[in-house]
Amino acid sequence: MSTSKNKALARKCIDRLTHYAAERRLGFEACQVGNIGIDPEAREERSRKLIRELAEYYGFGEEAQALADRFDERLNDARRSFGIETLSVAEQRETVAFLLGYAHAMAGDRISSEHKDSREQMLTVRDHFEDMASCLSWDISAIKLNEARDWLDRALPKLTTWEDIVFTRILLGSEGGANSSDFVGGAVTDAKAVAATEQFIKMTADYPKVQEWPAVCTVYRCGFEAPRDASKLDLEIMRRYEDAFLRLPGVQVCRLPEQISVPRELRPTTDSAELDAKVEQKLAEYAASEAFNFDCGHLELEYRREGKPVPGPEELKAEVMAGARDTIRFNLECEAAGHEFVDHADAENGRGSVECERCGFSWDYQW
Repeated sequence: MSTSKNKALARKCIDRLTHYAAERRLGFEACQVGNIGIDPEAREERSRKLIRELAEYYGFGEEAQALADRFDERLNDARRSFGIETLSVAEQRETVAFLLGYAHAMAGDRISSEHKDSREQMLTVRDHFEDMASCLSWDISAIKLNEARDWLDRALPKLTTWEDIVFTRILLGSEGGANSSDFVGGAVTDAKAVAATEQFIKMTADYPKVQEWPAVCTVYRCGFEAPRDASKLDLEIMRRYEDAFLRLPGVQVCRLPEQISVPRELRPTTDSAELDAKVEQKLAEYAASEAFNFDCGHLELEYRREGKPVPGPEELKAEVMAGARDTIRFNLECEAAGHEFVDHADAENGRGSVECERCGFSWDYQW
């Protein structure tokens, strides 16, 4: 297929991805009440990312910015629309087929050592397929969407097994009690290394009364050259496929499972700079979540209920963020010290809650 034809098909695919994003945006706007609703920003940012990557791969050059501007214009139009025509089944099928062909090309490029790692672009396509599968107006059977997504679910872990990497699978905790499983880069072979993992820090925060943690560490490698520690992208793919990844040809055990006892006291302390970074990270996650929109809407309702003048949208957001910052910092400081959890069980109704008496952090459960 000629380069010009590839580019023409890519432009058509980008137009349809823009249409799809507008359709999804309209669906969100129609379901919102006041400021309370689901924030579609993460979905739209993924669509922007996919369009940027397509434009770069197919050589759109300066036109790429015009395509990005067109995307934003269509989303703004969707906010003011009452309806939008959905793509036909034929158009849906062509869009999925083109994106799958693009993913095939990315996989082929990855095999060639002269090209950069393309698995992140393939993950973007895979996640977009997942999103399309949840859209009621898309006929997933007729357009073979599941088959396209399944191909990526096979290709991504297989490509990862071709990386020259070393990593450790950690099984933390006991079978009959609190436990978790995770992958970390490099060879983790002693208690101090286990205690430094995010997995151990989280588990000790969730279960502060457990003073000794059993851990089973198995070190693996892939590839045949001198390995590097598995990267964030490598680990993301492993965590998606877990045991299915470990069973693939090319994944080799290079250190047999070893059980290690890890005392809680080895848990690293959090210094001020690290705490500030964690606060900002969690604050950014909160700002992009549905909970943030809900809290803004709730605050607006509180102003109206009390008969007070309602601040503008930006002032409401700033007020909510200020309160969230204080709460997040207090919770993180309490977590570092060890939450003081109290269990409130309602045996009659089969439910209960666990709450920290110091910071108020809690979760509900049922049986």
